[in-house]
Amino acid sequence: MSNVQKTPNEQGSILVVTVLILVLLSIMGTASLSLTNIELLISRNSKLNTQSFFDAEAGVHYTLARIKILNQNGSSPLSSSNCTIIPGNPPGSFSFNASVVCPTASEDIYTFNSTGFSSDLAKSAKSIINVNFEATPLPVINFAAFGDTKLETKDSAGILSYNSNNTNINDLKNGSFNSTGEANIGSNEELIIEGNSDIDGNLVIGQNINGMNGTQEIGEQTSYSG
Repeated sequence: MSNVQKTPNEQGSILVVTVLILVLLSIMGTASLSLTNIELLISRNSKLNTQSFFDAEAGVHYTLARIKILNQNGSSPLSSSNCTIIPGNPPGSFSFNASVVCPTASEDIYTFNSTGFSSDLAKSAKSIINVNFEATPLPVINFAAFGDTKLETKDSAGILSYNSNNTNINDLKNGSFNSTGEANIGSNEELIIEGNSDIDGNLVIGQNINGMNGTQEIGEQTSYSG
């Protein structure tokens, strides 16, 4: 039985091959780690950008809603000549800035930018949405009765509405006229309707200058449109 012995050259070749394999594995590991880090960065950037866009979109809806509420309350914040600031604070955990509304060259067309923000410990992002909208001025008087801070009726109150173009004084006296359902009443902060009242319109609750919703108390056996 013969013994096979490796020559020094063969042993050197095996060492070189082993080193090359280790180097190749090291390169592959480093590349895999770098790829993982890149994917994490892309994922984080995508999450931040998405969150900032959602916040900017929330700013659009919030600002338009605030303008609508203020218009309904008879205190329109819009100006046909100057930029105006819409009062109110972002609700909840939203982060946006969309308070400045400006007129455009077109009549009744206004514009504003809603900027959403998001951030983590290492990076931040923001998204900007430009909005153009049409706002037709509401009539100065669109309530039968309105109290800025408080409106309270007496017991068995009656607030009615009618069309003056086809209703005469005798019809009003005997109550034989057609209701138009437009005797709306409201308040920005507190609305109190005593019992047995008949409101020929809607009850409207607004917000105070700090953006807090108003409250209402409605007595028993009170009727109203909405």
